[in-house]
Amino acid sequence: PDTNTIGLWHLDEKDRAGTHIKESSSGVYGGAASGTVVTPGKIGSSRNFNAISNYLSIGNYAPINNISDFTVDTWLYPTAQTAATHFRVFSKQFSLYVGQYGNQVSFYIGNGTAWVVSDVTGGTLTPNQWNHVAWVKSGTSYYVYINGQLAKSGTGAPATLGTNANTTYIGSYDGTTQTWMGNIDEVRI
Repeated sequence: PDTNTIGLWHLDEKDRAGTHIKESSSGVYGGAASGTVVTPGKIGSSRNFNAISNYLSIGNYAPINNISDFTVDTWLYPTAQTAATHFRVFSKQFSLYVGQYGNQVSFYIGNGTAWVVSDVTGGTLTPNQWNHVAWVKSGTSYYVYINGQLAKSGTGAPATLGTNANTTYIGSYDGTTQTWMGNIDEVRI
């Protein structure tokens, strides 16, 4: 990773039980996997989630507290797109949530205690194939790119993400709900 990367999860881990994940930018924010399966990915391996309480928990991911400008990007292979249903990719409650709502890409940005931006319209992921998605926050504006093309943008984001001690998840909102359906590979902030 380059010096601007504050979090990088390749999701290639192949320990005996498949329960450990490694963070490759600092090595500090690894975590635990629950129910996910290591499977072929876009780059190496990925993790498969089946929407039944599968998740990766990385604890209180402090590097995103009070961050102002950032990009979260990842490769996604969605296998379900249910109307009015959230599928989380990266989530730290009331700070940052990126994912999919129905078949639309979603972007939530918070102040630490509440969501300030909750954009769930625009930007469609193609099911059953790899999609590269980048969520970008710059100042009080935000942008979402799918496969290199601007899919949506907006304003009204807080100047910095809020600070809290909530657990951060990949593939779930809170470890029990709004689980991603499909594969996630190469999550980077």
